[in-house]
Amino acid sequence: LGYIAYATFAGTRMAAAAAPPSVVAVTWTLYGLATLCGSAATLWLLRRPAWRSLALPVAMGLAAVGCAVAALPMASASGAAGSVAAAAGAVLVGFGLAATPALVTAAARSRSSAADYARAFSLATAAMGLGQLIGPVLAGALADGFGSAAAPLFAAAAYGFGSLFAAIDRRAAA
Repeated sequence: LGYIAYATFAGTRMAAAAAPPSVVAVTWTLYGLATLCGSAATLWLLRRPAWRSLALPVAMGLAAVGCAVAALPMASASGAAGSVAAAAGAVLVGFGLAATPALVTAAARSRSSAADYARAFSLATAAMGLGQLIGPVLAGALADGFGSAAAPLFAAAAYGFGSLFAAIDRRAAA
């Protein structure tokens, strides 16, 4: 829900703020590079049992902060402040992007017997698909009603709730 709402509207927010093509290109490049780095960090975390229970709340928390940063006023996107906010948000969201599905998969595996894992994985995949369908629709409706900053704030809230729930349930990916 969070990443798709962010990714769907990040480019739109930059375009609406008349961000120069160089800012848009750098932002998307940083988003992709951060996603790759997040993947590597996830692998490292999953190999360290003592850190596993913190991995999901931290990954989702970073993405929540990134979405909130991306919601900062974009009126100055052609200036330094808007460019830095867009880039910083992209890095934080990207870092948590690849981690979240991998960590949820690890949590499903750790909580399921071998016989039940396929069902648990299927349910997690269906939930992610539902989020991918609902996220852009809700974020778009909020942006239409409350302005373009509502989309990344909605994404921040979705990631924030996920981070909170994962922190409360420390068994995640344990």
